[in-house]
Amino acid sequence: MLLQARRAAAVLTLSFSCLGLISGASLAQDGGSLRPNLSLKLSAGYGYAAIGDINRHIKAFDEYMADSLSFYDGGRMRGIGHIIPDFEAELSIRISSRFDLALGTGYISGSRKDDFQTAGRFPIFFQFDADDVLYEFDIEPKVRAIPLKLGLYYSRALTPRIDLLLNGGLGLHFSKVNLVKRNDIHYLNANTIPEMPYVVSQYDVRGTGLGFQGGVGLEYRLTRGVFLVLDVQGRYARVSKLSGTRTYGFFNYHNAEPQGGTEEGTLYVGTRDMTAEGYGDDCPDLAVSSSPTMKRASLDLSGVSLRAGFRIKLF
Repeated sequence: MLLQARRAAAVLTLSFSCLGLISGASLAQDGGSLRPNLSLKLSAGYGYAAIGDINRHIKAFDEYMADSLSFYDGGRMRGIGHIIPDFEAELSIRISSRFDLALGTGYISGSRKDDFQTAGRFPIFFQFDADDVLYEFDIEPKVRAIPLKLGLYYSRALTPRIDLLLNGGLGLHFSKVNLVKRNDIHYLNANTIPEMPYVVSQYDVRGTGLGFQGGVGLEYRLTRGVFLVLDVQGRYARVSKLSGTRTYGFFNYHNAEPQGGTEEGTLYVGTRDMTAEGYGDDCPDLAVSSSPTMKRASLDLSGVSLRAGFRIKLF
């Protein structure tokens, strides 16, 4: 958290330093007559986000279970959809007749919940009796990100009411990922022991990553101080280190007490031996401790957004 705060402070310091330098240069160029205009832009829309390793893990785990369970046909565990809502709030200040400096933030989020049931006979590695069982599974991934962005706008009039806008800049993305996976297994034979294994893992991790953004837009003047804005924004943003906790628990029919615990560290993705938790020795998993078969997991927010909104001149 301290490192994130320092990065945020550095971005803010850079923005105000650039504002002072560029504004001073512009005033000198215009003979001291320029009075910068401050405006607020609010916009919303939808965009594409790559998501990255979280979705790749869910797909790999779904394929693994489809190969392991003859009665599970796969395709029921799905990752977060790539089309997600995108919101932005931005303050901009005019520093010359063509350029504006902008400081903004936003909110990017995506989630999904899949729960389903399927029944059949489990393979040997689950170590159950040869009876059909009911397999209940819940999987719920969530991704949230709040970017802090510093950008420069170039505007050019197309008509007396319409301006073309080009922009580019940097963004610091404060991100959080949550994932819950729960597997409950129940005998369908009423004469057998009712307690059956369950496996549950809950991940809560977060991280910060620096990114770049750029785009093009159109601005239409409705009144003297209100503008309708439509823009397309592309970004490259990757959070390469996610740290937090994994809380897990499992109950095996052959053990008297439930087992589990909490791990803390950096999130890794890959395959590992999960025989003790009821799976195989080469099972796709997310863990907060690395192994030779795992690599550091990342959140990929790269993509493109289409937003519409209003810019209001404050003074």
